[in-house]
Amino acid sequence: MRVYGVNFTGTPTITLYNGTDTIIATNVTVVNSNYLTCDINLTGASPGYYNILVNNNEDQDSLEVCFTVIKKLTPPVYIYSKSIYNAGTTLLKMALGDGNNDGKYEIYVGSWRNKIYQLWWDGSWNVDSLSAGNVLFQGVGLGDGNNDGDYEVYGTSNNYHLYQFRWNGSSWDTLDMGGSSTYMARVVIGDVIRDGTFQVYSTDDNGNVFQFIYNGAGYDTTIIATVGAAGKGICIGDGDNDGDVELYVASLSGNVYQISWDGSNWVIDTIGVGSGGMTEIGIGDGDNDGNIEIYACSNDDSVYQFKWNGTAWEKSLVGYGTDKMNDVEVGDGDNDGLNEVYAGCANSILYQFEWDGSSWSDTALFNSGFSIRGIGIGDGNRDGENEIYAACTDGNLYQISYSDTFLFDAGVKEIVSPNDSITPSGEYRVKAIITYKGPADLTFLVHANVIDTTTGTSILQESLTVTMGPSLPETLLTFGTVNLAENVTYNTVVYVPGNDTFPQNDTISIFTTAKRILILYVEDANGYGAPVHPDTIWQIPLVNLLGADRILWMGPTADENEDGPTLDEMKNVDLVIWNCYDYYSEPQLTTNDTINIKQLVADGGKIWLIGQDIYYSLFSKKGNREKGEPIKIDLKAQPNFLGTVFGLETIYEDYLYELNMNIMGIGEALSDTIYVESDFEYDGYLYPDSVGPDTSIAHPILIDPDSNFVIGIARNDSLAAFWAADGRGADTSPGGEWENLIAKMLNFFSVPLGTHEVESQPGIKILSTIGQKVSFIYTGTDNGEVTVSDILGRTVKTFKGLNPGSHVSIKDLPAGIYFVKLKGTDIKKKITIVK
Repeated sequence: MRVYGVNFTGTPTITLYNGTDTIIATNVTVVNSNYLTCDINLTGASPGYYNILVNNNEDQDSLEVCFTVIKKLTPPVYIYSKSIYNAGTTLLKMALGDGNNDGKYEIYVGSWRNKIYQLWWDGSWNVDSLSAGNVLFQGVGLGDGNNDGDYEVYGTSNNYHLYQFRWNGSSWDTLDMGGSSTYMARVVIGDVIRDGTFQVYSTDDNGNVFQFIYNGAGYDTTIIATVGAAGKGICIGDGDNDGDVELYVASLSGNVYQISWDGSNWVIDTIGVGSGGMTEIGIGDGDNDGNIEIYACSNDDSVYQFKWNGTAWEKSLVGYGTDKMNDVEVGDGDNDGLNEVYAGCANSILYQFEWDGSSWSDTALFNSGFSIRGIGIGDGNRDGENEIYAACTDGNLYQISYSDTFLFDAGVKEIVSPNDSITPSGEYRVKAIITYKGPADLTFLVHANVIDTTTGTSILQESLTVTMGPSLPETLLTFGTVNLAENVTYNTVVYVPGNDTFPQNDTISIFTTAKRILILYVEDANGYGAPVHPDTIWQIPLVNLLGADRILWMGPTADENEDGPTLDEMKNVDLVIWNCYDYYSEPQLTTNDTINIKQLVADGGKIWLIGQDIYYSLFSKKGNREKGEPIKIDLKAQPNFLGTVFGLETIYEDYLYELNMNIMGIGEALSDTIYVESDFEYDGYLYPDSVGPDTSIAHPILIDPDSNFVIGIARNDSLAAFWAADGRGADTSPGGEWENLIAKMLNFFSVPLGTHEVESQPGIKILSTIGQKVSFIYTGTDNGEVTVSDILGRTVKTFKGLNPGSHVSIKDLPAGIYFVKLKGTDIKKKITIVK
């Protein structure tokens, strides 16, 4: 062990102590008055923090909590990582040590939120903060800068000042130590001038290196060196192994400097140059050869070693990442008794570099997902083992630790099927999402039990074996099938073995009540849908037609990534009405949704899909309203969801951009004109699409009567329908046209309607005239005869043998008033043509 100080003579006694253990050094050799070496036998020593006492010819001095004995791990060892705190802002540099003088380590980390966060472990992580007002702290250091026998915390700020924080036993006292004319960057504490006191040293973004010496009331400041560009790293130590400690500074100029005191002057030497700006610096015996080296990281993605060979500095490459390196530290992070070099990279990787005696090996130890701005090594959680800490731009402070104990957490995240509420009666495959956190693969059992709460009997008991690990932290397990009978409540329990680190997530238990459900209505709007939930435009007529207990409402979905109903849920109802409303941004239907809908229809299930921007959402992402022409969909292209499932062949996107419009059912869903008006909670406009069916698969079923554009199609086999418009703001009065249209669509899908009678009387439905054309639809159950006559009663044309739902037009009529009359009834409609 090396000890640095002043006035060493003779044969001092060196003692390590912590209140429990006392260790006396042997083979003490005073190399010079500032430096001695000794041997320390740690056999049987308790892991933990130690103080050092030097007794030299009846003079003695001590340094508190400066030495850590760690437990050496026995292979195999496992790596664990977790976030111990999220500050909600970018975290920067850190320091580990006893900043509040309680005899234990804490973690101190700077941030963009005008705070230095203090974290300490007492069975759980606690957080406090140190602040000097509206300033952020880039660099953090620990030491006894004012020589009062206690440690303080030091922080470099963006208001050009350096701050000291001293714990007074109940709160932090803050002292502004002065500073620079630009950002202060980094700070360290040590006795570089070898006078027996500590000094504080700091760098700024102008390349100045400052010395702060406490004068009893405040700090005297001196610029001792200038390094040409921002000093982004500073450390203290005997980097050239000559028995004296020096300052080492990493500069954005690409240079690494040694700044030493010769007894009367500061001496500045360049020890090496990188190929990019140097961003941080560390010191220690990284290659375990018994000598101290300097390590610097760079904007060129690399970490370098600078080693004094007795006459000159040798520079060598330790390793590199794929983005700039932000921080570098030396220490025994894996508790194997040897030091390693650790570097935090902007590519979110924490790298470990190990020297094997001839070359450096590198390990991507941890991926945070965000740039790592600061790292630290030490026994931060007071367990007798070192950990590595990484501060990240997403606000997380991560702990990466090694252990020779296999620790894991297997849990049940969610029971996916059946669901935790009322569900359609029928068959369900029991499904659950299982999670795993552990350092290596583990094979374990997952158990499922479904209980009929009426009889108390199990209708399914099953166990599955699963192997999970770091490459498979989450998986969906599918157990057997259960048949949930109508009006019965079931208890589904899924659980994993309880011998892990977090038994609270080992079991999930849900209750499901099965009902005879006719309609499953899915609100899949993600903020672009109805202002009220359930959507009353649909709820009122559906309840009138079917009764409230025959409809199951799902949603609204929270975001575009949320899956809709499971395939089992959809297969156990007569019809799924899936409304995507006006959502358009990301793919509205998830991959699981489209897979399930395809399978539903393939298995003979039925779905009515509604949404005025589904095609845009799933495929085009651009619209073509400007072009004024339809898009041809290649039905042979895959994925081809709307074409293969619903029979869509062409589409003319967003042909209308209005607050209101008219819609009308045709064919099996024949209706009068229905006025609709946007009530969407997003931008309040209607953007319907004109759609064209592949007539071998589907046919029109909904139109815009003002333009005669088809806006809804239905499959010829009655398994699916797709509407590119909706009945927003429609009159929901009982027996009204909107309810009647929905009733006819339900009839199309063969959904039984209770006592509701669908309109079947004969009639004439007039469409709006365009130019000189009269257009109308004949309704009824039998063939009919319709006559068109002018105002004088002269017959213009007679249509005989019209089939129900026939769409009839007469072109090139002169201006005037016309009447359309249905033979055998009193039904007569008036039409006016104006040129």
